[in-house]
Amino acid sequence: YNLTDVAWVGRLGSKAVAAVGACGIINWFIDSLSLLTKVASEVTVGNSVGSQNISKAKEYASQNISVSFLMGTLLMFCIMSFTERIVSIFLLEEEVAKMAVSYLRIVSISIPFYMISTTMVGVFNGAGNTKIPLYVNATGLILNMLLDPLLIIAFDMGTDGAAWATMISKIVVYILFIYIVKGRKVLFSDMKFTAKIDLSIALKIFKLG
Repeated sequence: YNLTDVAWVGRLGSKAVAAVGACGIINWFIDSLSLLTKVASEVTVGNSVGSQNISKAKEYASQNISVSFLMGTLLMFCIMSFTERIVSIFLLEEEVAKMAVSYLRIVSISIPFYMISTTMVGVFNGAGNTKIPLYVNATGLILNMLLDPLLIIAFDMGTDGAAWATMISKIVVYILFIYIVKGRKVLFSDMKFTAKIDLSIALKIFKLG
């Protein structure tokens, strides 16, 4: 997502590239954290499916999703509350810093949705279904590629347009996963997306992740 944003804001000049590029480092940090529950999902769900314990697989899936939602929500509030301080680390020019702050705040809205989607990739992988995550994530990336020039150039939204394109695309990926699991009943039947977090399972998730 960030690479596509950088490619299109490059038409706006070096300052826009610097702003989005700096936020890319924060986005990569978020990606790293999202892998925690993705890896844990692959291991716990995969082991449960392998032992033919589907009820346990569903429980692990729900717990991983709940943990990722909690992590994503806390991370979103932290970044949105301290955006200016985070951006100040990069020692950017005032104009560039303002663009970076605005970009990061918009993109941050999608953090909980993005982290859940990444966890869903792990759940599907653990269950042995790798095609659906590929198609869903490809849809999100293609949508971002289409929205970037539309919002950045056509609607003249600049770096904010890139942020909105990324945010919308990530939320669409989340909605597609919800539809596939709940609407089309793919994967596990009656799998809960929200569950009261079991501390022992949460600790196992963090250890595995």
